[in-house]
Amino acid sequence: MSTEKSDRPAALKRVPRPAADNGVDPVDVVPAVKPASTPAPAAAPAAPTASTTPAPTKARREPTIPLSTRVALDVTEILDAAVAEGRAPSQRAAIEMAIRQTWGKPNS
Repeated sequence: MSTEKSDRPAALKRVPRPAADNGVDPVDVVPAVKPASTPAPAAAPAAPTASTTPAPTKARREPTIPLSTRVALDVTEILDAAVAEGRAPSQRAAIEMAIRQTWGKPNS
């Protein structure tokens, strides 16, 4: 056996390349504005009618939103105790119950 590895290519050390915008502060960069292209002349621009314009819609809200927040150690202990005693199924449920009790709208 030979000690040479002629059937394998020489090991190439790969070095990461810096990004094209390396060293540029993103706050200082002004976005490039595309030059306005001349559109092809249209026959006659149609005026929008009530049937073609979409009706305004309310922004949909997610049924739940992520609420990542830190609470004090004593609050964590209170939440853990509430869950352990069965007063709330989870810490999230305990927080939601407390918010509804404190700031919730009265039920009619």
